[in-house]
Amino acid sequence: MTIRNAFGGPLTCPACKTVTEGVLPGASTKIIDRYEEGDRVLRVGERIEDLDHLDFEQVYYTIRAREKGERARAIEPWTCPHCGTKGWFVIVYGDDKILEMEAVTLSRALLESLDYLHPDLVEGLPPQERKEVIVADGDRDWVNGRVDPIYFERVASLIERLSG
Repeated sequence: MTIRNAFGGPLTCPACKTVTEGVLPGASTKIIDRYEEGDRVLRVGERIEDLDHLDFEQVYYTIRAREKGERARAIEPWTCPHCGTKGWFVIVYGDDKILEMEAVTLSRALLESLDYLHPDLVEGLPPQERKEVIVADGDRDWVNGRVDPIYFERVASLIERLSG
């Protein structure tokens, strides 16, 4: 059985500047996939027992693998319940707990600061732009469980163009 846990605020929407204190709409994770820990709301300071890079690799696409005890930066989707803007937040995992969560605006610099990408990152782009990063037959987006550097460059360049 797959367990999904929600993420909880506070998170400030970059669009309307409203703070969401409760459960963040559209923000859930399978980082904890143990039945006894289902239905948790994960917030800054929440402890997550036995968290390591293998857990991250099951949920995210890996840019740089992090070992137990190292900080890991990942990007997650959410929707502001006040204005309906679909957006992103960076979550920083530390040694067995969540250290930070911050709503962000996509940029090349932000992507380059991440260790893990949420699989929906490209799916959230406008359809025409999404076509630009879809890999041609025979090419691979992910090599040995990690984001292919060429694919990452296409995504980062597109984000840079859209945000500039």
